[in-house]
Amino acid sequence: MYQDILVLDHRAADPAAQLMPVARLSDASLGVDASCVGLLILSIFYEYFFVWNPVTREKAPLRVICGFWFLGFYPHRPTGEYRLLLSRERTLMDEDLIPGARDTCYIFALGCDLSRCIGWPLSERPPCSDTPVLVRSCLHWTPVQHQSGGGMITVFDTTAESFRRMRAPIVPNRDYRSRVDPCLFEMDGTLGMYNCNDGELRCVDIWVLQDYKREVWKLRCKVELPMAEIRLKFDGCEHWSVMAAPEEGNVLVLVHGDRWLLHVDTKGKPRASFHRDGQALKASRHMIRQSLVRHDFFPKLAGYVSNASSII
Repeated sequence: MYQDILVLDHRAADPAAQLMPVARLSDASLGVDASCVGLLILSIFYEYFFVWNPVTREKAPLRVICGFWFLGFYPHRPTGEYRLLLSRERTLMDEDLIPGARDTCYIFALGCDLSRCIGWPLSERPPCSDTPVLVRSCLHWTPVQHQSGGGMITVFDTTAESFRRMRAPIVPNRDYRSRVDPCLFEMDGTLGMYNCNDGELRCVDIWVLQDYKREVWKLRCKVELPMAEIRLKFDGCEHWSVMAAPEEGNVLVLVHGDRWLLHVDTKGKPRASFHRDGQALKASRHMIRQSLVRHDFFPKLAGYVSNASSII
């Protein structure tokens, strides 16, 4: 059974055009791991990777990164290259193949077979399952919240290609029943973070990094979710969740579950809803900007296909 990759464009004038398919997956084990400008990185069971431009329909396998955990995907401005940040996969990678400590990171430039080890200077690696947020040419990973309610954000400077840490907002202790972990997102050129502390998902806190250099956070708003509307739309579905997304100086809260996606503004009012018959909706925090640019690295990759089918 096919699965569609859908792009949500809330700026489209026609509501019917806001949720549009860009590709179709022929294998249920395929998934999207990263996005950068108009490019997507997909994988099968996080082992076999592909780079894909859904607009130009260029596609190529990334065989060189088999055996690594995927951490990030970014443009390297000094060289114009698109690069992957990876860490050693403990169970698949043989120490004899690539000598060195297992807790270390590597950088691969697309179109190049060589990797560069940059070590791992921090005590904790960013979670491989988390989607980093690119702000000010830096990748940011959502922090693991401590009992005090605070935490440290892991930051990777994509120009200097080095790690550092910055403070996260201090939020109330999370209710153990909550199905939503704190998550970062890009908001007006800086970082935002959404958080839900109650097990019923009735309220979402939106934080904004008011001063990036001084690491000063501010609680921007509390969004009371329209519970009656959600229960009506989702028709008894208990497994639903929320996420936040930027909207031209404002914030949209997306409530998703089963076959429904609901837009809610910061006042808690429903803006739009989407329904998919016969196919469950699973929201992702990946952002993509469509691009017609044909990158030089594609023909350098073995197995490159131009004008490939939209069915992957």
